[in-house]
Amino acid sequence: RACKPNCNAALSESEEDGDEKRVSSYDACLSRLRKKHKPPEFKLRCWARMMTRIRCAILQQLKDFKSLKDDGVLDENEFSLQKEKLLTELSSL
Repeated sequence: RACKPNCNAALSESEEDGDEKRVSSYDACLSRLRKKHKPPEFKLRCWARMMTRIRCAILQQLKDFKSLKDDGVLDENEFSLQKEKLLTELSSL
């Protein structure tokens, strides 16, 4: 389910937000995209910024579900179901 990134929106947001994890995630995404698709550099950087934000959001949801499970709000089965959905979504990117 490939979607076309909104390059203007991605470029308007700062690439330098001081978060080392996001930077390393961005670099990893950039490297994967270079190897896999070989697009022009502008499109490559745009895609990497978009994908990094999406991945970070999915990983944050996973952490939130884990916290809910640890707090007793979610049972083990519900947590496993949500975790599986998020990991599937993450691996499809």
